[in-house]
Amino acid sequence: MEELPGPPVFSPELEPRGRAEMGQRLVYGGILGEKKGPPRRDPETMAAVFQMIRGGLDERAAPAEPGTIQWDFSDADPWHLVVANGSTQATPGRAESPRVTIECRYEDWTDLLAGRENGLKLAAMRRLRPRGDLRWLWSARRMFPT
Repeated sequence: MEELPGPPVFSPELEPRGRAEMGQRLVYGGILGEKKGPPRRDPETMAAVFQMIRGGLDERAAPAEPGTIQWDFSDADPWHLVVANGSTQATPGRAESPRVTIECRYEDWTDLLAGRENGLKLAAMRRLRPRGDLRWLWSARRMFPT
């Protein structure tokens, strides 16, 4: 795994069965695959979304300074991701002092993750609004797979 280019798609600590179950949850939850309606917002599906985000990060490209990214969804519960010296964790709820906050609809975020939407287009339409330390976010961009 260490010799393959880029980060893994799913968390490497998951057993194959766990990866398969997470993939099914993301497909049946309307996150991955063809869009057939709004994504599910139940705690298990949202946990799978953020586990996928966390597992897909390339921590080798993390900024030297730790930081927290907060997602404030207008149509779902908030989540945040703490990035600190190779230790990354995604947690439901609000962070105490996030470095960056991303305001958007959960549906827009999942469409972006699934490749059904373009992030620049969403930002231009003000449907994706990052605020806070945008320089830190820019330096963290290499962590996210393209």
